[in-house]
Order: sequence, then structure tokens, then C-alpha cells
Amino acid sequence: MSTLHPAGAAASAPQKLLSGHRPPPPVLDLGRVRVTEHLLHGPGTIAEPCAPIVPQPVGTVHVWLPVHGTIAPHRTRLGLVATEGDVLLLDSAQCLQAQALTRGPQPATALLVQFPRAVLPVHHDTVHRLAHRPICARSGPGALLRHYLSGLVRYAPHYQIADAPRLAAITLELLGTVLSHEARQGGSPEPHRLALQQRIVTFIEERLGERELTPPTIAAAHQISVRYLHKLFHDHGMSVADRIRHLRMERIHRDLADPRLDDIPIHAIAARWGFPDPAHLCRAFRTAYGMAPSTYRHQAGRGETVHGFTTVGP
Repeated sequence: MSTLHPAGAAASAPQKLLSGHRPPPPVLDLGRVRVTEHLLHGPGTIAEPCAPIVPQPVGTVHVWLPVHGTIAPHRTRLGLVATEGDVLLLDSAQCLQAQALTRGPQPATALLVQFPRAVLPVHHDTVHRLAHRPICARSGPGALLRHYLSGLVRYAPHYQIADAPRLAAITLELLGTVLSHEARQGGSPEPHRLALQQRIVTFIEERLGERELTPPTIAAAHQISVRYLHKLFHDHGMSVADRIRHLRMERIHRDLADPRLDDIPIHAIAARWGFPDPAHLCRAFRTAYGMAPSTYRHQAGRGETVHGFTTVGP
């Protein structure tokens, strides 16, 4: 059983701004990633996102995806709207609400994805540049994101707790792909640079367990300078070291929730993915996920709530 509540619970009453009895929207909580489904009945209806998942010094990113109708961020600049086929990226300093602009008997429907900015595999400059304006998601990676998120919510009752970290990772990677794709529009790098970037990312993913995986060794393996390597990754949206750390933490987080790996000690899982120092792992894991790796594994193993994502059985 997932934490996505039945849609009827949200549809049973209009979500009016001053209503004292507004039901909460359906929520799918995957740990660092939270997806909520909002039904907004009539113009002016307000949707308020849930609180951030884990407090982060850099804040929380909010991605609004209208499924039906038109919405507008509440209390932002005049004329900023998003409709079906758009993705709207906002950060916590800009807007925490959205309102419906749709008229007629059918309510506007929108999905909201929330996550700490630090876990998105895109450089903060890219996020800042793409925020506060609609991104067309009618084709390419954007269309894939729309269909994926709709399916993610639709099939939520069938997920198990071990699925949560993988689904969160897929969601973040796909969002990162959409934003990186949008950032390149109008100034795309040459094809050979894009191919080189992909080869380097693949090289890193295949060697995450190697302690010698560093910018100098990566650069040498591809016969480029370390300076050029850093430039490639800056253009791609994340530094080399941040990318390596992000991927390693994703793998550790995933394996700790896998019941098939319960007999493998935490330190062995961490060492397998390039974190041989338990103290370093504990600090990094707590920073990324808001709890110690042992606590996360204990909750996942017992089927308890992990940031709200629950299950009852294998």
C-alpha cells in the first residue's frame, strides 16, 4: 500500500482558499521526492503544496504539471500561467501556491513534484535560469516526463517500499534530462561534445565502486584536460565530484531498501559504491536523506513509513 490516497478523497469537496475543511490532496511520498495531485474547482481555487520533505539550506524545488486546464502561480508576476503540455519550475522563494484559471464544470487538475534542490542533477544556475517560466513539454523529454508522472501516480497502489528509492531516482534523472535539454535549446553544444559527455557519464556509472574515480583519472581516460572536463560538466548541469557523489548515494540508498541485501552489512554496501569510511557515509547520507543509513534500513526492513511511503507485505 502506498501513500497515494484515493482520488475521491480529494474530489469530494472543492479546495477553496478559505474553506476550513479542505481535504488534503492525494500524496505519493518517495522520500526525497513527493508527488501530489491537485483538483482545483473553478477560477481562483488555490492549491497549497505540502511542507518540504527534509529541511534543506538551499530550499525546495516545486515543479507544477497541469494535466487538465490552466493554472497560475499564486502571488507572482502577472501573466505567468501554465496549461496542459507545460511544465512550470519554481523554487520555494518564489511561489508555494497555484490557482486555477479554468472555467466550466470540470476542475483543473495538476501534479506537483517537490524535492530538495540539492538532489536534482542539474546545476543551480540552470535551475535559476529556467525557473519562473513555462517549459514546453509537448514533445521530446518533456512529453516523456508528463506521461511518466501520470503513470507514476496512476499505479501508486501497486508500489512496495523497496521501489521508493528507485522511483525517486528515475523521477530526478528524468527531470534533470528535461531541464538540461531545455537549457541547451538555442545554444546546443556540438554533437561531438554531447557524445563525449554521454561517454563520460557512462564511464563514471560503470566505475562508481572504484576509489580512484577522480576528475584526473576520468580526464586521462578520455584524453582531455581536467579543466575541459569540469567545463563539460558545468555545461551539463553538475560538477564532476557532485555527479559522482550523487550517483553513489543513489546506489547506496537503493541497496539499503532492497530486502534481498539484508544480510550484507551497511559498511560493505557503502564500500561497494565507493564510500569506505563509515563516518563519512553517515554524514553524507544524513545530509542527503535526513536520517542515518541504519535508521533508513531499519524502517525499510520492517515496512514502516519511510518519509511517508508505506507498504504491507512483500
